[in-house]
Amino acid sequence: MTRISWIDKATVKRQMTVKGSHFEKNGQYNVYENIPCHLSENSLTGAHENRKVKSVDYDFKLFCSPEYKIELNDVIEVTTAGGQNFKVYAGRSRVYEKTCQTKCYFTPVAIEVA
Repeated sequence: MTRISWIDKATVKRQMTVKGSHFEKNGQYNVYENIPCHLSENSLTGAHENRKVKSVDYDFKLFCSPEYKIELNDVIEVTTAGGQNFKVYAGRSRVYEKTCQTKCYFTPVAIEVA
């Protein structure tokens, strides 16, 4: 079995309700801390121009072990090996035998309500 080495680190936070015998608290709680990962960043083809404003869209993907279950809109705080910090929101994850690949965004993902 091939071992994959990732040198970035991530903390995954999830919106949850914690219930006790006399309280109920809603908030973001750490689900995983300092997990080995890799955050891939690619600029999408072509810059978008709107008269005076130019912008470049980025495509982020987080790679980590499939043992970590990342859910839609989890907040992922990544520190890269180079010392850069990113705060992204989880999109759809694809789980494979040796890796989990999660598309990430700078803003929360819209959820369809039926």
